[in-house]
Amino acid sequence: MPAPAGGTPTLPGNPDDVFYQHAAWLSINDLAQPWLDALASGAWKPEGREAQLAFALNALPPETARGALVQVLGTEPRDFAKGPWAELIGRSGGPAELRKLFDALLVSFGMDCCPGDELKNIRALSIDDATALRCVNALLEAARTRNLRPDGNLLPMERLVFHTNAAVRAGLLRLVGYWKPAPALDWLRGVFDENALDVGSAAAAIESTRDLGGAPAVALLKKLAAPASAAPTRQRAAVALAALDPKAPEIAAALASAPNEDAALATWRDLFKTQPAIDALAAQLPADLPKPVAAAGVRAAREAGKRGEPLLAALTPLAGPMTKPAPAATDFKAIAARMWTQGGDAAQGELIYRRATLGCTTCHAIGGAGGVVGPSLTSLGASAPADYIIESLLVPNAKVKEGYNGVTLKLKDGTEVMGIQARETAVEVILRNVAGQETAVPKTNITGKTDIGSIMPAGLADALNDNERMNLYCFLAELGKPGPFDASKSQVARVWRLYPGTATDAALKGAPHDASANALTLVDGRLLKDTVKEALQLVTKPGDVIYAVTQFQSTGKTRLDLTGIAKAFLDGTPLTITSDLAPELPAGVHTLAVKLDVPALPEVLRAASADASFTTN
Repeated sequence: MPAPAGGTPTLPGNPDDVFYQHAAWLSINDLAQPWLDALASGAWKPEGREAQLAFALNALPPETARGALVQVLGTEPRDFAKGPWAELIGRSGGPAELRKLFDALLVSFGMDCCPGDELKNIRALSIDDATALRCVNALLEAARTRNLRPDGNLLPMERLVFHTNAAVRAGLLRLVGYWKPAPALDWLRGVFDENALDVGSAAAAIESTRDLGGAPAVALLKKLAAPASAAPTRQRAAVALAALDPKAPEIAAALASAPNEDAALATWRDLFKTQPAIDALAAQLPADLPKPVAAAGVRAAREAGKRGEPLLAALTPLAGPMTKPAPAATDFKAIAARMWTQGGDAAQGELIYRRATLGCTTCHAIGGAGGVVGPSLTSLGASAPADYIIESLLVPNAKVKEGYNGVTLKLKDGTEVMGIQARETAVEVILRNVAGQETAVPKTNITGKTDIGSIMPAGLADALNDNERMNLYCFLAELGKPGPFDASKSQVARVWRLYPGTATDAALKGAPHDASANALTLVDGRLLKDTVKEALQLVTKPGDVIYAVTQFQSTGKTRLDLTGIAKAFLDGTPLTITSDLAPELPAGVHTLAVKLDVPALPEVLRAASADASFTTN
């Protein structure tokens, strides 16, 4: 049986002790039957022990936990705002228990707007927006992982959609594809005609349209992929259409409408889940495909390895002039020797490493800053010889570090998901893709698994000339050695989060915000002006004023060494910038927010402190 995954409830006592939690998980599985018998007889009472109950029911297999859950829920309406009942039903409940969640949604959001006879006899308590989202997420989990839906009539869900907040609405629209209540497609068509969907809800409705399938669904997706739709809708509809009609011409047309290279890259990556669509695109790419879209396709094709070779061949001429490919080589020691004698420039190599087009920082971290899909490179040069590093770059599959082997999962709907297996639960396999995004794949949907070795694409060095390659090799070979490329210490900020000026409250607190994006510094902590400009492309409507935010942990007097900073806030309070800045701080995590004028960005932004440890999350 798989070990408990992250995100499951913890047992009170030592919530942060993973060994304690794992031991408790093993114990409840070993003693499942005696505990279930005690619960059934009343010898073990759940009142006041809700946290222990949640831990036990989540630790047990769903089929074992369901009987206990039914007993605890009883016949009286349950207040889902109090206790973990919604989540427990989503994981272990059957159709009757799932109906309790659905009825709570109907009572709360369906009765007032459009009462009907079928709603009069519902026995459920009203819930607030936050609890409604928990209930919808629980219904989604039961549908995704166990293919279950509530008992009874599901059509009243139409009444809920435009009477809930955006997050709940998106979940309800996604449930349509799982539950498939007739006439669901007619209803979804009407929802799109309303033209009032937010981005998340539109994406959910498009996914459900794909899952419903058939000729009417294809016709609706082709309509949504047409020029009359907004760009995000066109691209999502094209990806959904690829699963049903891989040769549809609307796919290439919608792809060409991507507003920028990052949006195109996300669409290409999604399209690679449907190999027939990729093969069709390789055979019929339009000659006027915009260069940013073609360049994004080249990157996605390289990431896909052998599966992307036909598309790569078709896209390369459209992406613009390319440098001469790196020559095939087997004598990597000779290349390393030439790197040193030719005078490779590690500083220039770092700038090459951080180019967005190469995507190195997406997968790898240096000093904790960067992606987690590939191995950390913090001490690479200090722990591996140069010829090994060069071989790993030019021939990624030659030496794959343990724990970083990629897999491709084939799903029932014909699509594929590729990535590194991050973890596994009793019902799901969680993969992490090249962009660092996690996808939970229900085991019941998996029809095949293929080991693909490294997910690092071959041919990354093909985009570089010979001098650039030598500089890149040199930088990687210097990482971790004493000197300017030692990233082992955390006394310099290596990650800044950029916020639009309209998100002042979130920025001053260092709080999550959908419109923000990360910018990574050089190893020595310098955040370059060009890096900020590049990262701003991922910030939603940044405006002329932005905030660059980093966090650090310290105790007591903390000397701050700041460069390129004129206006800043420390823990939300304006900070007077002086040459001997050393505030007295309480123990804990502190937030440094720098206010920047976009038209006059500093050439370099840097924050360091010998008294602090900067975070990289």
